[in-house]
Amino acid sequence: MEHSGYDVERVASFLKRCLFTMFAEDVELLPKSSFHDLLVDIKDRNPDMFSHALKALWETMNPDQSFAQNRLLQLAEQLLKETTITGDLVFFVDEDEGRIGGATWRFEDGDHTLLKDSGFKFMLMELLDSLILRRASEESTDSLNGVVHLEQSSPSIQWLTAEEAENKVEKTDSR
Repeated sequence: MEHSGYDVERVASFLKRCLFTMFAEDVELLPKSSFHDLLVDIKDRNPDMFSHALKALWETMNPDQSFAQNRLLQLAEQLLKETTITGDLVFFVDEDEGRIGGATWRFEDGDHTLLKDSGFKFMLMELLDSLILRRASEESTDSLNGVVHLEQSSPSIQWLTAEEAENKVEKTDSR
C-alpha cells in the first residue's frame, strides 16, 4: 500500500471505522443491512459520492457520550430485564493493541454470576472493545479507559484517562 502512495495509518483508520460500522449494523444500532445497502447503492448509482456518504453516516455515529450510553441502555434492556444489579466495571485499554486489555469488576458475587450467565458480561466487553477502537481511530482523545456503572441495572459510562482509571480502582480497593 505504501508503494502505491497510500498512508497506512489513514487506511487502517478507515478499515477500523468500517468494522465498527459493520458491528453497529450487526447489533442493530443501525437498521439491518443499511451499511451494506448504502455501499451497494453508491457502487451502482454514484461511486463519486462514496466518501461523502460515509462521512455523513459516520458523523451521525460519532462515538460521543450519547452513542455509547444509548448502546449500553439497549444492552441492559435486552439482557438485564427484571434485575436490580448495582456495581462498577473499571476497564483498561491495552496501549500496544489499542483494544480492551483488562477490567476490574466490582459486583456482589450473585450479581457477577447473573451478569455472566445472562451474556451481559461478554456483550459488554465486546461493546467496550468496539467503542475503544472507534474512539482510538478518531485520535481525538486520550480517554480510552473508563468505568461502567450499573445502578439498579441502569448503566452509565464515563471515559477516563489511564491514570484516572487506575485511581478509580485504587479508590475502590481502599474502601
